[in-house]
Amino acid sequence: MRSKFVTFLATSQVNAPWYQAPYFILTITLLLVTLLYPLARAVHSALLHDTVVNLMLLASLYAIIDRKWVFRTLGILLIPMLAANWFYEQGSILADFAAIATMLFLLLTTLSVLVHVIQAKRVNADMIYGSVAVYLLVGIIIALCFLFLHNMDPGSVVQSLDQKDPFGHGSDNFAVLLYFSFIALTSVGFGDLTPVSAEARSLTMFAGLFGQLYMAILIAKLVGVYTAQEMEKTKP
Repeated sequence: MRSKFVTFLATSQVNAPWYQAPYFILTITLLLVTLLYPLARAVHSALLHDTVVNLMLLASLYAIIDRKWVFRTLGILLIPMLAANWFYEQGSILADFAAIATMLFLLLTTLSVLVHVIQAKRVNADMIYGSVAVYLLVGIIIALCFLFLHNMDPGSVVQSLDQKDPFGHGSDNFAVLLYFSFIALTSVGFGDLTPVSAEARSLTMFAGLFGQLYMAILIAKLVGVYTAQEMEKTKP
């Protein structure tokens, strides 16, 4: 049985103003994660790093709080994730465990939000924010997949320019791979990092295809339907 506080939060989402809408909060939080996580590691701020990661987890839970079984499953996954992060050491078994648990947590969140957006009978602003949140979540999940590949095979992604190794001693591999994930997802292709292994190349191709097709099909469709609905409201 859910607590009264959880039930209150789920009920309050129904008539919440736009700045309290669950997918809007999730989207803003994910943007903060993608922008501030590399900065937190660059300035060696453990507090900033932990804050943005925990905000992402809390925003994910808030976004699906009205879906009981998903909420309970994420709550269960959250326990080993937090436990592993307490004893996190890059390159250790616990680091891999934390990455896999986080990947499953975010994957379940992504699928839940995506299904909700696709099945929505009417498109509102929060549904569009939900579709953007899915895009950002996929970018983070792909970065975790790259991290897993790198831990298994450190030569999966390499520096293609004659510069300092991005995976040198003491560096945060996830910060580098998060950058590479969104570069692949948006098909920018700066060329500063190159996938070498077959698995990394397949993952890079998936990221590029998903990024292009998702933006062209789902988000464009939702924006078009939402615009048509708003124009219908203004007709005399």
